[in-house]
Amino acid sequence: MGTARPKQPPRHPTRVDPPESPPLRHEVTQVARAPAVQYRDDTTTSLIGSVLAERYRILSRLGEGGMATVYRGEHMAIRKQCAIKVLHPDEAHKDDIVERFLQEARAASVIDHENVVEITDFGRTEDNCVFLVMEMLDGEDLADMLARVERIPWPRAKPILLQICDALAAAHEKGIIHRDMKPENCFRLEKRGNADFIKVLDFGIAKITSESVVGPRALTQTGMVFGTPEYMSPEQAEGRTVDRRTDVYSLGVIMFQLLTGDVPFRGESPTTTLVKHLVEEPPVPSSVAADAGISPRLDEIILKALQKDPAARFQDMQEFAATLRTVDDLGTSVGGLLLGLADTNSPSDDLHAALAGRTRGRVIMVGLLIIALGAIAALALRSDPEPEPSEAPIVAPEPEPEPEPEPEPEPPPPETVTLTIKSNTPATVINPETGEELGSTADEGGIELLKADSAVELKLVADGYADATIEVVPDDDVQTKAKLKRSRKRKKSAKSATAPTGPVNPFDKK
Repeated sequence: MGTARPKQPPRHPTRVDPPESPPLRHEVTQVARAPAVQYRDDTTTSLIGSVLAERYRILSRLGEGGMATVYRGEHMAIRKQCAIKVLHPDEAHKDDIVERFLQEARAASVIDHENVVEITDFGRTEDNCVFLVMEMLDGEDLADMLARVERIPWPRAKPILLQICDALAAAHEKGIIHRDMKPENCFRLEKRGNADFIKVLDFGIAKITSESVVGPRALTQTGMVFGTPEYMSPEQAEGRTVDRRTDVYSLGVIMFQLLTGDVPFRGESPTTTLVKHLVEEPPVPSSVAADAGISPRLDEIILKALQKDPAARFQDMQEFAATLRTVDDLGTSVGGLLLGLADTNSPSDDLHAALAGRTRGRVIMVGLLIIALGAIAALALRSDPEPEPSEAPIVAPEPEPEPEPEPEPEPPPPETVTLTIKSNTPATVINPETGEELGSTADEGGIELLKADSAVELKLVADGYADATIEVVPDDDVQTKAKLKRSRKRKKSAKSATAPTGPVNPFDKK
């Protein structure tokens, strides 16, 4: 495997307005208002189940972003499913956001290319619900695909890249520059037996150079930075004027990521990522993923697309696509050198060394470092503000149940001692206070008594012997002796021996 590089979640488009930039004022294009949203019933404001513009029924939610939510919908008349993108209510009153939303609809609809998502409708209801309607796409974007497979081989990447080239070439011909090309905005689906059919999405921050599309007003001006840091060209990162070659650079980053599994530049923050685009040479792709089979020819194509100077890149998407088409499935081609840095059959280490040597020889490097320091101060990225969540109703917390009392510990068993009594005859030992028989003096193990510091009186009882009493102090095992006396038998008197046993007659004299 190549050198492991940490993965980070994809970033949302970022905008920077330098402090000296004057605020922009927008006059929102007037769009005829559609009837208010028809909610499912009077008890809910959820759009699911509601009707937009009297013709689109909202079926379910597909996803949500910082400014809008995308729903699965259906045209009520023709029963055709569609995707409906609805601005969040707290964004719908911002004129620049609404205008940019409308620009997305105009830009995509005017391109009219099979590899660009089709937008069929745009509307704004009387209760200020702003929406656009797109074709329904079932599949996944390239970011989700890369998260699942990490990277793809060149034979699979080639037709994907060519479709993106064709889509962007069609956009550029209409005067539309995307400015936010990244895997998240390239959607793959199955169409006409092609499992990797690509649709380019999200022209929301596109630069439109044709007044026939957007009119004379500009939504951005020099010094404003829009885009996703990992995919932004150096000129875009600096806030300079951009043209179609900024999309060439971004597609070079996507090609790098498709083949290696990572982007060429990733900093600890958006600002440091932008600085890397400005001052660092990209790594040679084959050195990042040594086992991916990336040929020197593919290395050259990617590095040409990632040149800092726009004049050194492919000058348009047609040139980029034409070069890709010359490369066979093994990554080789009969074309000449692109960068003049190395022979096409030389190892990538030579290419990397040539890049490093050229970097060291640059006279303008000091100037770029100064620009980088200025970028850290001036390009402090701040993301488009997320809508503040509405305050949730205050709910009194439920009282915590009182803890159950801990069960009282069982008292330790009473301590006992052993009493051994040696007697002249086996005798039963009795507690005279309770009458309890404790044992016998004949028990081999003795008699168990509760340990105590005071004297205890015990009674010994045996047949034919007089009861005997002993006293012991059971503070420890005790041995004692006891002697029982035989009981005396009473002799019968002569009188009693001759006394009659029946009734006596007092008058009977003998």
